[in-house]
Amino acid sequence: MKICYLLATVSDWGGLEKHTFDVAGAMANRGHEVVVLCDPSYRRYCPEGVTICDFDWSGNRRNPWVWFRLRKVLERLAPDIVHAQADKPAYMLTKSGCPKATVTVGTVHNIKSNYRAYNNLRALIAVSGMIAKQLNHAAVTVVHNGVNFPQPDLNRVDELKKFLSDKPAPHFVAIGRLVEAKGFDVLLQAWPNSGKGTLVVLGDGKERENLERLCRERQLDSVILKGHSTEVAEWLAASDCLIISSRNEGGPYVLSEALLSQLPVIGTRVGMVPDILPPSLVVEPGSIPELNALIEAAIHNLEQLKDQCAPAFAKANECLTFDAMMNATESVYLKLVNRA
Repeated sequence: MKICYLLATVSDWGGLEKHTFDVAGAMANRGHEVVVLCDPSYRRYCPEGVTICDFDWSGNRRNPWVWFRLRKVLERLAPDIVHAQADKPAYMLTKSGCPKATVTVGTVHNIKSNYRAYNNLRALIAVSGMIAKQLNHAAVTVVHNGVNFPQPDLNRVDELKKFLSDKPAPHFVAIGRLVEAKGFDVLLQAWPNSGKGTLVVLGDGKERENLERLCRERQLDSVILKGHSTEVAEWLAASDCLIISSRNEGGPYVLSEALLSQLPVIGTRVGMVPDILPPSLVVEPGSIPELNALIEAAIHNLEQLKDQCAPAFAKANECLTFDAMMNATESVYLKLVNRA
């Protein structure tokens, strides 16, 4: 198959961009011809075997001239599949149209107020069951975000465990950009100031000052804001539990990473969290009392938490690996092309 991915962000590099290029590279490795239609700033991220087609997405999505240019490029490329990543390219693909033999697919990565941008695409992929339930579309497949989780550096894991050894146990970790959507302010308000347990927050962003202020106001000596880290695998291996406190979320990838490394997780009802974790380990986003109770329970009975997570560990091995995600995505494509 010839597959064309539409990535309409400009210069940003985050989960959406990484997902697009990871999937594109894997499809190329499976023998497909792959093109990514994107801003030229992403060339440095392009995997081997994938072709970049420069496209200026910076104009307004309602600009007919951009639709016209997109249509001309797709006519020239003549792909079997055009896959729009998120709503902007999905909307523009709908408006531009594409060659008759081309099948259109869109991935919905987050909860939206409306999904009209996707209505006229042939098939949709939702990254969680929560999203899928909101889509009024005849052909929706849930494909969870899977990861190729790197093996941690065991020497570094030992160093991190030594760093944590003189701090109150158990040791919790929370990971993500310090932005409002991740709910770290809710987490710090829910964190029990009891002298039991330690929380390490990995990430940086515009909410850092606010989080530092919360730590001072609540005198949270057991909370460590470590900043950005490239040692996610090592911190997960050194910790006793991952906390996901997001207000809204597409995946998150860190859920897959933690469960595949057999690390217990507690979290809010966002993204694929309720698809994977048992209900007893999931609370409503933004609820400080519910999250506090969940953390307190984990602090006082870590062994029970591990037992509760056993079904989630099994489910992660089944559907949260990178290969599982790629198999499911490729299956969607093949079914569509065979029907065309």
